[in-house]
Amino acid sequence: MSVLPRLVSYDKILRGKIFNVAVPHISKRPLDFVIKSPRHEKLYEVITKLDGFEGERDPKTGKKYSPTLKVVTEFKLRPAIIIQNDEFNQREQYLYTVVLPVSKIQDSDRTDPVMQRVMKENDLKEMHFIGRLPGIDSYITIDNPKVIHKNLLFESPVDISVPEEMMIEIMKKYAQCFEIKRIKECDDCSKNCEKCEYKLAVNK
Repeated sequence: MSVLPRLVSYDKILRGKIFNVAVPHISKRPLDFVIKSPRHEKLYEVITKLDGFEGERDPKTGKKYSPTLKVVTEFKLRPAIIIQNDEFNQREQYLYTVVLPVSKIQDSDRTDPVMQRVMKENDLKEMHFIGRLPGIDSYITIDNPKVIHKNLLFESPVDISVPEEMMIEIMKKYAQCFEIKRIKECDDCSKNCEKCEYKLAVNK
């Protein structure tokens, strides 16, 4: 197995910094799939299906699945905020980091009631408005983190980092989304309990 070249040195991967990240996604329709070739033993071939794959339906979830099909994805370069602690970001033997991809707010989004609330109140735990940090009004979806190989990070043309005050708010929401915060009193707690998982989650 070949090793990808390292494009960003580990000491530059810091929590709160915005990088361009290669995120896998399905970019077109109809979709292409890889399937075991019915004509050649031990080989695969690409097939195209108009409406996704026609797999079996799971009676419990209602979702379709297939053990023989795998969706062919591409990688889209988009900005993302590093949320993993620097201890792991800079550890040589730890090859992955955790990011929250940044989404631009389109003109059509501005009339959406949820997006208006995010931009004005910014009080939803699942989303956070980060303003024009990457150059255009943007937000992040807190409950959709991505684990990314560090070699899929690319330096942005401009060195951008999220202010520490905003990063604390983001990590509080992150803790809430994943139920690390167990009691509401933790919000204003000043005890700094040594083993408090909520405080550990927000790096305080």
